Amino acid sequence: MGTKKPKEISDEEKVVRGPPKGLLKPFVRISKLPGLGKTTEERFAALGVQTVGDLFKKSIKRLSKIRGIEEKDIIELRKMLSVEVLPHVTPVIMKQLNAMGIYTVKQFQNARIAKTSSVKGLGVKTVKAIRKHILRSFKTSAELEGKTS
Repeated sequence: MGTKKPKEISDEEKVVRGPPKGLLKPFVRISKLPGLGKTTEERFAALGVQTVGDLFKKSIKRLSKIRGIEEKDIIELRKMLSVEVLPHVTPVIMKQLNAMGIYTVKQFQNARIAKTSSVKGLGVKTVKAIRKHILRSFKTSAELEGKTS
């Protein structure tokens, strides 16, 4: 029976990574997004979008009707939203996710926590439901309607 020596971890790998650059907190006003003018901000407000967190709650089809806003741009913004925008994610759960290096919606989608649910308070079924919600939020309106583009 052979014994393998454990892989040595370099000092660079030991560094705990913080939130990624571009992390969007849900309470940030939509007007703080770079490149948005006053008119576009007013158009978002007409749809009930005041904060970047509102982008996750609203229909992509409705949001893309704003002139100058494309669905792919909305999807990219949704990917960079903080995990606190997700259903079932409480401040305690968010803290656990952050400790695991999961800060964004995209990172949650890619994380391997469904099988063991190493996050206390999130069961396997809940994690799967959240992932399903995320996948839906990353689809264009054509994909949601079952059309291929």
